[in-house]
Formats: sequence, structure tokens, C-alpha cells
Amino acid sequence: MTPRTVNSSALLGVADLQLVLGALDSLGVALADHGHEWTVGEREIYDQATATLNGAISFGGCRTDNQQPETKKNL
Repeated sequence: MTPRTVNSSALLGVADLQLVLGALDSLGVALADHGHEWTVGEREIYDQATATLNGAISFGGCRTDNQQPETKKNL
């Protein structure tokens, strides 16, 4: 599988977010199938990640850049 590249001003679409969410779920199932018991921290991270993805899906996608507001520099 060839990784897709995303331009810095692009949106990460709903289908992309659903793909990542599905991958997280698949990994969780695979770990459980191998007898892994999640720690509280692992479960919290998973829950936060899936909530973030679901929120972005509800919003219709998310920006892939991390643009911060410009600030004045001291000269």
C-alpha cells in the first residue's frame, strides 16, 4: 500500500478519519485477541483519540496544518 501525501493546507476528510478510527478499533481487537489487558492510561488515550476523531468526523473533517496566529517578534 502506498501512503498518501496531504498538502499542508488540505483537509483531512471524513473518510480518512473513519479509516484511522477503524484502524484503532482493529488494533484494539487484535490486542484483546492476544490476551492484552489495557491499563487505565492506555484506555484513556484510546478513548480520547476516538472522541477526537468522532468529533472531527461530526464536524466534517479537520485541517492537516497546525497554523498558529502570527506574533510580533522583538527586533
